[in-house]
Amino acid sequence: MPVELAEPVHVKHYIDTLLEKRLGPQTINGHLVAIRSFYYYLLDEEELAVANPAVRGVALRLPDPLPRHLQDHQVASFFSAITKKRDLAMFMLMLRCGLKRWQI
Repeated sequence: MPVELAEPVHVKHYIDTLLEKRLGPQTINGHLVAIRSFYYYLLDEEELAVANPAVRGVALRLPDPLPRHLQDHQVASFFSAITKKRDLAMFMLMLRCGLKRWQI
C-alpha cells in the first residue's frame, strides 16, 4: 500500500498484529513512534503533504509497577527517627489506613 493511503485504522490493525505476536506495550509504542517520525520526515524533508496515520494519542498504556514495601526493620528504623508526636501520629495514620502519597 502506498504511504499516502495509510489511515489510522491501518495503524490500529498493525497494533493488533503486534499484540498477536505478543510484543510488549513499550515495543509497540516504539513502532508507533517510528511510524509517526517517518511521516514527519515525509512532511518536513520530502515536502509530501500526507496525513500522518499514527496520530498522537494512539498508543498503549504502560503498566505501572507495584510499589515496593518496606521490611519490618526498615519501618522500625523509620519510626525511631521521628521525634515529634504530631509527625508520628500522621505516619501511623498513613501506615494503618494504607494511605500513600498522591502523584501529580
